[in-house]
Amino acid sequence: MIISVTKKHIRRGIAGDARRCPVGLAIGEMVSDPCLCVRRSCTWVNGLTIFNPRSVRRFITRFDYGRWVRPFRFRLSLKEPR
Repeated sequence: MIISVTKKHIRRGIAGDARRCPVGLAIGEMVSDPCLCVRRSCTWVNGLTIFNPRSVRRFITRFDYGRWVRPFRFRLSLKEPR
């Protein structure tokens, strides 16, 4: 699934908050999971641990340090590893 982090997510996002960062808000619109947790290196959603792509890691680092960020898209795979 493609996740789009929009200007709205960036405006509403809270730096350092694993559930209310822009990436978490964007994923939360696509997936219903009350335990959703986004960290720099990985995301926990629907009982899965998903390692974040470089674009997400960079975005989170920049956002958490108060640096300028722009909207972006990334692929999130919710399939169980084989």
